[in-house]
Amino acid sequence: MASKELRLPVGLPQAEQDRRLERGAREARNAVRLRAHENVVAVHDVVPGGLPWIVMALAGGRFLKERLDTRGAAAHPSTWPPNGCAEPSGSRPVTCSPSA
Repeated sequence: MASKELRLPVGLPQAEQDRRLERGAREARNAVRLRAHENVVAVHDVVPGGLPWIVMALAGGRFLKERLDTRGAAAHPSTWPPNGCAEPSGSRPVTCSPSA
């Protein structure tokens, strides 16, 4: 399990605090509705009071910094498709030659 606390910057106007808290609650409710989707972390509970906490499944994986250190940044869309790859067509995926 993992928990996430919604944190607000010090000095944020009350109206903006309320807006951000509502947005966080809305995002958590939407995540609960999508809990069966394989690409969405399962949210188990939202704990209200003060700043809310979201209790969710712990997702495996690496830190973004590790990914960037080993593979570099993703290509900018203007460089798509990469050299050696053909544009997708219809329902066919992108295909690349072995040297790409």
